[in-house]
Amino acid sequence: MANTKVTSGVIKDDAVGADQLASNSVVTASINDNAITTAKIADDAILTAKISNSAITNAKMSANSVDSDQYVDASIDTAHIRDAQITSAKLDTNIAVSGTLTLGSHLIMGDNDRIKIGSGTDLEIYHDGSDTFIDDSTGTGNLYVLSNQFLVNNANGTQNMGRFADGGAVTLYYAGAVKLETASGGVTVTGAINGATIKADTTNFENSYLISQNANTGTLSGASANTGFGDSVFAALTTGTSNVAIGNAAMAANTTGDQNTAVGALALDANTTGIRNVALGVEALTDSNGTNNTALGHTALANLTTGNSNTAVGYNTLTALTTGGSMVAVGTDAFAANTVGDKGTAIGFAALAANTTAVHNTALGYQALTANTTGGNNTAVGKGALDANTTATNNTAMGVDALGANTTGQYNTALGSGALLSNTTANDNVAIGLNSLVLNTTGVSNTAIGSYALDANTTSSYSTAVGTDALTTSTGPYNTAMGVGAMGNNTTGQQNTAIGYHSCVSQTTALYNSALGLQSGRDVTSGSDNVFLGYRAGDGPSPSGSITTQSNNIVIGNNSSTNAYIKIAWTVTSDKRDKTDIEPLTMGLDLVNKLEPVTYKWDMRSDYEDGNPNGTHKKEKLCGGLLAQDVEKLEREYGYKVEDKTSILTDKNADGNYGLTYEKFVPVLINAVQELSTQVEELKAKLEDK
Repeated sequence: MANTKVTSGVIKDDAVGADQLASNSVVTASINDNAITTAKIADDAILTAKISNSAITNAKMSANSVDSDQYVDASIDTAHIRDAQITSAKLDTNIAVSGTLTLGSHLIMGDNDRIKIGSGTDLEIYHDGSDTFIDDSTGTGNLYVLSNQFLVNNANGTQNMGRFADGGAVTLYYAGAVKLETASGGVTVTGAINGATIKADTTNFENSYLISQNANTGTLSGASANTGFGDSVFAALTTGTSNVAIGNAAMAANTTGDQNTAVGALALDANTTGIRNVALGVEALTDSNGTNNTALGHTALANLTTGNSNTAVGYNTLTALTTGGSMVAVGTDAFAANTVGDKGTAIGFAALAANTTAVHNTALGYQALTANTTGGNNTAVGKGALDANTTATNNTAMGVDALGANTTGQYNTALGSGALLSNTTANDNVAIGLNSLVLNTTGVSNTAIGSYALDANTTSSYSTAVGTDALTTSTGPYNTAMGVGAMGNNTTGQQNTAIGYHSCVSQTTALYNSALGLQSGRDVTSGSDNVFLGYRAGDGPSPSGSITTQSNNIVIGNNSSTNAYIKIAWTVTSDKRDKTDIEPLTMGLDLVNKLEPVTYKWDMRSDYEDGNPNGTHKKEKLCGGLLAQDVEKLEREYGYKVEDKTSILTDKNADGNYGLTYEKFVPVLINAVQELSTQVEELKAKLEDK
């Protein structure tokens, strides 16, 4: 064909087939520019044998003119295509290669043109104009780089950046210098890690490890078994051993101190020679050079200098202590203000927080002894116990808010929630039990043992109450009550003694009563100067009946008593100087002659609920005596009456019960004997006259 004879306009679609072309019949000179298009070439029409070498150029092909449908497999090879003649503009969007793609020289692709590998295009290789990517982000498996030795060098290949040896070490470089090497025994790092350097197991630093900004120490001389982490840690260390320091400047000044542990910025940073200290927290033991101290918490024992054997656990605990020893503080602000106090214990939030120089105090509980400043020898156990105490000494409070208002009162003991809660300045009180002496403010020398014992007392003194609710409403002084509810309703009554369950339980304002026995004197209210001895002595089922407002009675036993034994006779006072309105007793022989002695058995009305005896509670013992009502009638004949208190022999109590005073029959019998004696003398005289 002559030059320029073949153009796209003179070739019918699919007109050129492989059988239409002789070998090497297609040459560059025979093809007009852009004459070859996809439409003009039949499928599988282009064979290598039909194309002369380098016959196909960019100028001879229209854009996207070659696709895989137009040539036989392996029909186009690099011998028949000029360099760089097939470009992306001349190709379809994608070229799919099945089998092996062999290039004799170069495969040149434009920016963002991608080589995609895998049935799902899992792996892509491309350059985006700025960076080059190997993209396996959508792949389902792993990306392997297989090599016996893998090297990463700089651009000109003059310096190693990384080396990865098969079965051997991994080496990383900086500016060609080795910085990290792996080996079978671990990793070797040369230089600092983020500015930190490492000193480990070196001469005079055996079995030791230090990671620090500079890892500098003092002049080491036999230091061993030390572990440090933080800037300036062990900066002055010389011979100290078995120390642990973690945190900025922790144990920075330590030289020869041994067996110390410091965790936290500035922890134990001033320690030089102190041993066996533990500091955990920012500035814990920051000024200390003492021994055997333990500080856990921010600024715990922060100002301690030479004090020894102190323990502080919690924020700001013992933070002001300088030279004190044997102190224990556990809880935020416990012993926070203490400076030189000695042998104290504070456990709980703000326990002994204001204590400065006082010694030998013990506080256990939230704000226990929190306001104490110089008061010593106090013990407070429980939330708020002795929390208002300032300078008072020798107090003991155990229980929530026990002695909670005490300020300067001394020598008090309170055991139980609310015990001596309101006490302020009073001394020498003892309260044991829930709310015992709870309202006492200034009353002194009181003793209350039992829940609510003496709980209404405020300013009265010298009372003793033992038992739940004993003297529970009392405000009077000098009372003694022992037993549950003993004198439980006493208000202003004073100088009374009641021993026994509910003894004198109804008493309010009475004075000078003494009661011994269960429910003895239980009915008395305002009656004074009575003595009650025995079970229910002084109430209904006792010889006296119920004594309420009556005074000056002695009651022994109850109506169940059958015998009274005593070794000697009663001696009754009878001093003439103490008597007045003396008159002759008129009763004598006449009355005696009218008396009707009887025998009987007791069948007490008090033994029956309805008060009507029916013999079921009759006593077995046979007794002898007189009937009081009969004697009372005889006395009336002589003008002696019960109602006007002139009766001599007969008594009628407030309950209407009658009794006889048998010893008072003696004067009557004396009169009777004297009268008989006179009659005898008269008879003798008459006989003699005869």
